[in-house]
Amino acid sequence: TVTTLAGSHTGGGTCGTMSGLSFCNDGIGNQAEFFTPRGITVRPTSGSFRIFVADKNNHRIRKIDPTTGNVTTAAGGFMGDGDCGGVASPTCNDKPNTPQTGDEARFYFPEDVAYNGGWIYIADSGNHRVRRLDGGTGDDITVAGISSFNPTLPPPPHPGGYADGNARTEAKFKTPMGVAAAGGINKIYVTDRDNHLIRLLDFTVQPSQVTTIAASPGISGNADDHLNYECGVSSGANPCQCSLCGNGVQEGDEQCDDGN
Repeated sequence: TVTTLAGSHTGGGTCGTMSGLSFCNDGIGNQAEFFTPRGITVRPTSGSFRIFVADKNNHRIRKIDPTTGNVTTAAGGFMGDGDCGGVASPTCNDKPNTPQTGDEARFYFPEDVAYNGGWIYIADSGNHRVRRLDGGTGDDITVAGISSFNPTLPPPPHPGGYADGNARTEAKFKTPMGVAAAGGINKIYVTDRDNHLIRLLDFTVQPSQVTTIAASPGISGNADDHLNYECGVSSGANPCQCSLCGNGVQEGDEQCDDGN
């Protein structure tokens, strides 16, 4: 049986300062509105849990109480980027390496969320970054991905790229679409769509590192060593099993960090 926990297909509300958007109201059950919800994850709480949703076209992360159906905005407001090079505007809340709380946070088409080790990890696709949210306080910070701010480009005002290395000072992504926790606490797998790669974000080493564990940078295809616009990654029965989708579905039965 399928029932609707939260959301309405009618829309039509207003979103305060979110001029031009009309599908982002908080509320209980069908009073709440989403605008292209994508990824979903569950964060355990004392005796219960909370559901977190990547509300893509609202550029927000939403939180749902499954008992009451109450939907609140955990983080996000205007579309934009919190690490955008010192340019002050409604779409740029420039606090690099500093947690942003609630509606201070800026996302650009967040695609996916994953819970791991007390945190909610976010594939912030348009900003080419992985973000980390404290589901209790709403504090959000970029944990992986850099790019060069260029105000002459259309939003988001910076391109993606490809590089492994130090997660905060060297690593680059190009449209990360999926995040998944597997292989223990503090390891996050990322589908790097436009680089046609699967990446590993590893917090068990310091400084945290991003490495490429599957496919070849920038080469698409359906061969076993190529991926074609992969859109997600998830953990299977094997803690490091990856399920990927491109033009089809590829399932890796080997350990992800073996490079298979």
